[in-house]
Amino acid sequence: MFLRKVFLGFLISCLSFCGLAQSTRVFGEGKKIYKVVLLGDADVGKTALCEALGNRAFRDDLEPTIFAGISLMKFCDIKGEEVFIQVWDTAGQERYRALTKTYLTGSNVALVVFDKTNRKSFENVDLWIEYVRDSAGSNCKIILIGNKTDLEEVVIRKDLKDKAIYFTVDDYLETSARYSGGINDLKYIVARVLLKGERLKLDRFEAVEIELPLNRKVGCC
Repeated sequence: MFLRKVFLGFLISCLSFCGLAQSTRVFGEGKKIYKVVLLGDADVGKTALCEALGNRAFRDDLEPTIFAGISLMKFCDIKGEEVFIQVWDTAGQERYRALTKTYLTGSNVALVVFDKTNRKSFENVDLWIEYVRDSAGSNCKIILIGNKTDLEEVVIRKDLKDKAIYFTVDDYLETSARYSGGINDLKYIVARVLLKGERLKLDRFEAVEIELPLNRKVGCC
């Protein structure tokens, strides 16, 4: 199982380099497609947040992410047109951080996540924001997320607000992936920053299940 996860992670890394993971290849031209990247320390709940964004039930048995995972989601704009989002769930372990910088290339939104019960993960937010600005550029919007509000917190909301102001991020909020706390707010914020304030039909924000063509040749260049 471990070797299989390593292989799949390596495959995703190849896809990110050569562009085969682009949703336009699957859905055709003319679709609005954006790239959203989740990043932060290991065990802060990035994968659980990704599951919650796709309206999937919380699971206690989620394994640590190796390399990165890609989910496709969609919502509707005010005109009823579908807007697609690639959500990249990146590994937080230090040995994968060089790859995380690669995954940030071309990102529209970065969701920087920390664990409210773990002050070290909050302090490391500085590093993750630096990664975003170095690798994704100034056009990438940053949303700072304090996760695990259902547990005893050591990082209070004022700390989160002060950090958000210091780094002039585009928005910030608190969430509980376990109980879906703040998830609807996160959906609204993501849609708002992507569409520059346009309204959306939130009830259509959902995961899209797709399979990449199995007969496609995969390479790194």
